[in-house]
Amino acid sequence: MEEKEIRARLIIEVVGLPKEHVSETLNKLIEKIRDDNVLILEKQEIFEPVELQDMKLFSSFVEADIKFPGIDKLVGFCFDFTPSSVEILEPMSFIFDAKFLNSMLNDFITKLHRYTMLIRNLDAEYALLKKEVDNEKQQPIN
Repeated sequence: MEEKEIRARLIIEVVGLPKEHVSETLNKLIEKIRDDNVLILEKQEIFEPVELQDMKLFSSFVEADIKFPGIDKLVGFCFDFTPSSVEILEPMSFIFDAKFLNSMLNDFITKLHRYTMLIRNLDAEYALLKKEVDNEKQQPIN
């Protein structure tokens, strides 16, 4: 498949504490995008952090227009930066051959399996730690 440049508008959110850390993290994220030699950051707007009342955390986001050299770079960016929204601005249509789509789907599935294994391992560790804590609670204090 012939690689087409893709222009996309992405929203990336950061949640955390303190408020200054949220702002710093978004600024570092923008610098990381700028420093990437294949991405072109055309425009960005960073919004002021707001407090999430129920969670006592701060949330902020950046809206960025980025030019990607191809769909594979856009998909990779989505895995690395996990934007909360992606809007393709250009081109308005794509033509994929089966080989290209197979490759994209297999890459997607591989990454999904990695995340699934990580979650399962963390869940198993949590269950083991919880069991140890519960056992400690049942031990008499001397």
